[in-house]
Amino acid sequence: MTYAPDDLRAVQRYCRGLTGQPWESLGIIHDTPQGGGYHEGRDLLARAGRAPGSGYTDYSWVESSRDLNGLDDAGSAFDLGGDFGRFREITLGIVAACEHGDPRARDVREVIYTPDGYSVRRWDRLGRRDTGDDSHLSHTHISFFRDSEGRRADGDNFLGLLMLLFEGRDVQEEDDMPPGIPPTDIPPTGVGSFTIWPVNSGAAGFGQAWLNVCNDTLGTTYALRIWGTSGDGNWFPIADKDVLQSGVRYSHTLPTGTAALSIARQPVDDGGTPYAGHLTFSWSTANVADLRSVGDHAHPPPVADTDGGP
Repeated sequence: MTYAPDDLRAVQRYCRGLTGQPWESLGIIHDTPQGGGYHEGRDLLARAGRAPGSGYTDYSWVESSRDLNGLDDAGSAFDLGGDFGRFREITLGIVAACEHGDPRARDVREVIYTPDGYSVRRWDRLGRRDTGDDSHLSHTHISFFRDSEGRRADGDNFLGLLMLLFEGRDVQEEDDMPPGIPPTDIPPTGVGSFTIWPVNSGAAGFGQAWLNVCNDTLGTTYALRIWGTSGDGNWFPIADKDVLQSGVRYSHTLPTGTAALSIARQPVDDGGTPYAGHLTFSWSTANVADLRSVGDHAHPPPVADTDGGP
């Protein structure tokens, strides 16, 4: 079925956090065929006879090779609901970035919006259309070329543009984004609880994060229990029992939204005792994300666009 790709989910989470809009006002996909367009992936287009090879076409893939070459089951659009105070300002900032060739808008195909609350206009990179239906008086629709999937949450792409418009932060020029934390001691007994920058959000940047372990135990094997939480009170296993070798580096991808880690030593063998020597871990991030590999623990629901529009 048509799915909301991880990079647009990151855009959706960011906008929800700053606007307070409900998920349903920040739509990415249609859940049933609703006339085609970028909210629909190949499977929904096929169900409506609009996919390549069906004898009919849809503007969301036929007008650009970037769309045809990138066509899969992912939605490729985002709706920004308009029930917040800076809606018009942010919308017009997006349009201005498109018009002025901001590189962070390079993957935007079109923006359907209202400049004044009364009329609807469309900025179309391909120059095919200039208007839209009245549903866009209450939300701004942004379509992305389908071959851009996976990079729209990068700092030099659309999410970076939103961060500039909402926060005044140009993450393309920042060189002081926290890269992670240095090696940190794991306590010999009990559980070590560690608060970290929330993965793939806020000051930690928008990209992957890893928990790294590598220790010299003079040849002794050791074991760790590693769990995480997004801060909602629910814990999930990252490694329920990691049996590790001395001097071997292990790295675990941290799921999006992870805000704290719980790390405890465990005996390698039943009835044994945990390794008592010095142990550490570290946490690192990458601002350029391959978000498709990030886990689903903190994902919002795959909210469908409900206006029936493009």
